[in-house]
Amino acid sequence: MKIKVTDNILKKGNRWTKGKFDRVYFDLKDFGLKLEYYKTGNISGCFWKGDRYSNAEGRRLQGVKAYMDVPTGEIHVNNADRTDVGTEEIEKSLIEWLKQNGAVKA
Repeated sequence: MKIKVTDNILKKGNRWTKGKFDRVYFDLKDFGLKLEYYKTGNISGCFWKGDRYSNAEGRRLQGVKAYMDVPTGEIHVNNADRTDVGTEEIEKSLIEWLKQNGAVKA
């Protein structure tokens, strides 16, 4: 799905540009991931949209990169194929979150 890039969306993520690349990265904690930690810094709880997952799954979800390509408006989710949540669910949640924050279909 393609999303029209707006100033509001650019403020919600972290913009990264280098050479021909122009992307806005989003934190999964903004649209569904909740992690709890021990005092040592290790994960003590992992929740995706309210559902409990293993601590190991939380660690895998920390490695997922969700971003939007600014010139094309396309959504990309990398490294989610190794998670129980999956690429499609993360992409769907990101698009829903973007719509709630002022995004429109391109």
